[in-house]
Amino acid sequence: MPGFSLTVRTPDRVLFDGPADLVRLSTEEGEVEVHPNHADLQGVVGFSRVVVKHDGHEEDFVVRHGMLFVDGEANSVRVSAFDGELVAEMDVGSARSVLETIRARLAEGKDLSDLAIRFLEDQRLSMEKHIEHASAHPGHAEERP
Repeated sequence: MPGFSLTVRTPDRVLFDGPADLVRLSTEEGEVEVHPNHADLQGVVGFSRVVVKHDGHEEDFVVRHGMLFVDGEANSVRVSAFDGELVAEMDVGSARSVLETIRARLAEGKDLSDLAIRFLEDQRLSMEKHIEHASAHPGHAEERP
């Protein structure tokens, strides 16, 4: 199997489970990019976009309140989060909630590295575009009641 084994899950469901070539996310220590045969690593994930590259394409998730576990010997990565969803499936209400979280972290600003600020700014723009697109195409992502 090329790449590594990746599982991204919440208590309610498995968001991704399969081979991956790369996973990128933000921990409380900063942005992390994991490649095959990565060294052992653990990290706390408060809020993060998770980018998974596999089979020649990317999938984007948003997770909140979780942990990252990288087992170099087993060539496996696990992201376990309290809450998460595939960005493509995210409804407008969820996207707005994520956008509020991003804006609050940027406004607070304390203990954010330059890299973390750039990452959050990128996420803010991504969520704004997602909301704009979902609002223009209401059949794709509806507001939850």
